[in-house]
Amino acid sequence: MARNINLLGCIKVIVSGESEDITLINCSGFTGNASMNRFTYINNGRVLGNIWNTLDTSNADASSPYPMDGLDGNKYKVDTSLGDVYVVCDLEKLNGTHFWLKVIDATNNIVITTTDGTGNFEFNAVPYTITGLVQGDSFTISSDGTDLFII
Repeated sequence: MARNINLLGCIKVIVSGESEDITLINCSGFTGNASMNRFTYINNGRVLGNIWNTLDTSNADASSPYPMDGLDGNKYKVDTSLGDVYVVCDLEKLNGTHFWLKVIDATNNIVITTTDGTGNFEFNAVPYTITGLVQGDSFTISSDGTDLFII
């Protein structure tokens, strides 16, 4: 496993295999895989967080959901213990980017929808409810600007 990697001003960075603690500053052409954790990528002001945020029902329901807005690489622990968790995706801002959902409590469901109610999630109309969750389920979700897909 590669650890504690710091790269500055690199072109065509490709990371494969298990890696952790990666920092890329002003690098272009970055590609990698989902087995990475705790990485930061700074380029044109964008920082990909090393922190897992928690989504729960405290401020997420049908009227005040969590927005997903194209900050590529955001990671979220999903706690459905108190009810369904609503995730609203901005198709335009998510175009070509992705975010991660990790289920830490599977009591209820995750509801995926879009800001304007258009598009599909995995070829199903939105809003789409992901049922039958199991603790530890993980989803990497991306958009092509029109629809949402699990990758």
